[in-house]
Amino acid sequence: MKTSKIYIPLFLIVFFGSSCSNKITFKQSKSVYVEPTNVDSIDSFFEDWYYVTLETTANNLIASIDKIQIDDDYMWLLDTKNSSIYTFDLSGKYIRKLCRLGNGPEEYLDIADFQVFNNHIYILSRSNKTIFIYNLSGAYIGNYKLDDWYDYFYMAGHSVMLYSNFSNNTLYNLIEFNPTSEQYGKKEFPFPRNQGFRFIPSPFIITDNKDLLFAQQYDYTIYSLEPNTMRTDTVATLYFNTKDKLPENPYAEDFFKIYREYTFKSVVKRISMAYQKDNILYVMYVLDYVQHLTKINMTSGENVTLKLEHNDKYPYVFSQPLTVHHQYLVSSLDASSVLLFDDKFKSDKNTGGFLTEDDNPVLFFNKLKHD
Repeated sequence: MKTSKIYIPLFLIVFFGSSCSNKITFKQSKSVYVEPTNVDSIDSFFEDWYYVTLETTANNLIASIDKIQIDDDYMWLLDTKNSSIYTFDLSGKYIRKLCRLGNGPEEYLDIADFQVFNNHIYILSRSNKTIFIYNLSGAYIGNYKLDDWYDYFYMAGHSVMLYSNFSNNTLYNLIEFNPTSEQYGKKEFPFPRNQGFRFIPSPFIITDNKDLLFAQQYDYTIYSLEPNTMRTDTVATLYFNTKDKLPENPYAEDFFKIYREYTFKSVVKRISMAYQKDNILYVMYVLDYVQHLTKINMTSGENVTLKLEHNDKYPYVFSQPLTVHHQYLVSSLDASSVLLFDDKFKSDKNTGGFLTEDDNPVLFFNKLKHD
């Protein structure tokens, strides 16, 4: 098995205080050369998998799962098309729905992002320029009024990290906000102009070991963020050996032009997910319309890649990635797509024992193998 290796060595030792529960654990930063065609077997990436069917009722028909947050008891699913957040237990049993769409003082016009934090559900409405706060039962608690449009956020103790997504008038992507004083603090990642172009998914990558990672569109660098201070450190900068290359300075270009010119080109446009277990860094990205997973040894820089495609052993590993929980890569696929591969897909939520095309999406949990 051939492995790609690090080719611009940068060694950075990072220390953090020990009192914060969200302490970053990365100890080094490297620049890594990635050869996406250097593939390895699926057994070197995964060791187990299971799925969870979601209970379907007339009150919880999910159009799409755009984000998921999981703790030891519950799962919260964001459906932006229905402007709703659905709560399920870990077995997929439906608990409740939070949908407060409207023009009232306790209602929002849209959901751009959400986070469950300290037993409250925080909802960011881009249209309202507001973060709405509800308890876990859906009762309204209050709100934070914002000064501009933001697409994503992260609750960080006594402050909030806001992400403008290249699309507001501050001309900074990452901004610290103190809701108590209503003051804005540290700013990071400037951009030259507001282009009104929304990128998905969120740049905040929250893993089950509480590391807060950060990756932007057209940027091959993975950063770590210290939530309480908004300190930014580089975890790794990747160099992909692809047929095509992004512009040298994409942020100075017109995003609509880049979108048109690079839609069909063989190039990585962003890192969509990253996860570290000890000295192994897993990185996900799309190349040639296929999800790729690269496993990097952060000590040696050696790395191998896997195309996430349908296969007999891990048949649904290609489905839309959402998060990593307890070393499992969590993804979702709508019921009709699942049935294309298995028309007798078993479901413990239906009296007949099988999934139907009218059911809610299915969640898949593929366990990352750690050598």
